[in-house]
Amino acid sequence: MSVAALAGVLLGAWAESGWAAGNKKEKAAENFGVIAGTVFRETGFSFAGVEIVVVWELDGKKKKDWKARTDARGEFAFRVPAAVGKYTVRVKADGYADTERSVELGLDERKELSIQMQPEAVKK
Repeated sequence: MSVAALAGVLLGAWAESGWAAGNKKEKAAENFGVIAGTVFRETGFSFAGVEIVVVWELDGKKKKDWKARTDARGEFAFRVPAAVGKYTVRVKADGYADTERSVELGLDERKELSIQMQPEAVKK
C-alpha cells in the first residue's frame, strides 16, 4: 500500500470517528428536567440531612421514585424525565411535620423549591 493510500485510509477513519468535527460524535440528546431546592428550619437556617423523596406519577399510577438527603447547605437536586405526569416532592425530618409539594415540568425545565419545615405539634 502506498503512503498516499495509507494516508487516505487514516484520514477517512479519522473523519468518521468524529474527531474532525471537534469530537462531537454524540448520541441523541435525552430530554430531562431538574427538580432542585433548599430546605430550611422554621428559624430560617438551612436544614442538612433532611430526607427528600420525589415520586413520578402518570395517569394516577406511580412510575418511579428517587430518594436523597439534603447536603450541608440544605440543598437537593434530582434529574428526572421531562414527561407528562406529576412529580411529588416529599420532605421528612425527625421532629418536623412532613411536607409535600407538587411539580410539573416541561422539556429541559428546572423547578426551584424553597421549603420551610415546621416542628410537629406537641402531643399531649
